[in-house]
Amino acid sequence: MKMVHPATADELRWPKDFDTLQTRPLLNVLFKSGVLSYVSVGLDVRVPRYKHGQDGIEEISWRNYGMNSQPISRIWTSLSIAMEKLFHVEGFILLENYDESKNTQNHEVLFPSIDVQAVMQKVVTFVGEVDALSPIGEGFHIVSFPMSNIWVDVPNPELGMRMDEESGETNGSTFKIVCMATSEPFATKLLDMDEDLLTMSSTSVLEVEAS
Repeated sequence: MKMVHPATADELRWPKDFDTLQTRPLLNVLFKSGVLSYVSVGLDVRVPRYKHGQDGIEEISWRNYGMNSQPISRIWTSLSIAMEKLFHVEGFILLENYDESKNTQNHEVLFPSIDVQAVMQKVVTFVGEVDALSPIGEGFHIVSFPMSNIWVDVPNPELGMRMDEESGETNGSTFKIVCMATSEPFATKLLDMDEDLLTMSSTSVLEVEAS
């Protein structure tokens, strides 16, 4: 796996000595001076680990909370949009090296559509518990709320390694993880939408590259 610059937010850091990364969707909310200002889709990323306990095999997890361990959306949306009943989150694996001649889709589902309303209730409860002494009351803060208890394996690009016959170089499969929080009924229709139109749709977009 390639290493990425720690100042970027569009590439996912994958340690070379770990075979598996798992992810689940988050709802990220941005507080500005204690006021909930913007909402976006996020990703919670972990390295799964297992240990022997008194009750058998126990699942634990390891996280790196540094840069590129939790990717940040490149497009956020407003609180009023996030409160709409149709607002939901979907995640995809966008294949960059797929063969168009085979008439196949250029994406796979990472996780299905998840309604945001239940999570927004948790956000409301959290906001109600923030007092004047909270550090969130000053500056900018992002608070993440898990949207699912189910973890999904991220495809390992190195497992798709192949030899280029002409150059003799070994290349891995390349893909992007694309997550969208939107009120549009079908997020798949937004995957190929022009950037300006996507922004006008008030859709939050998270996009990270893996190679």
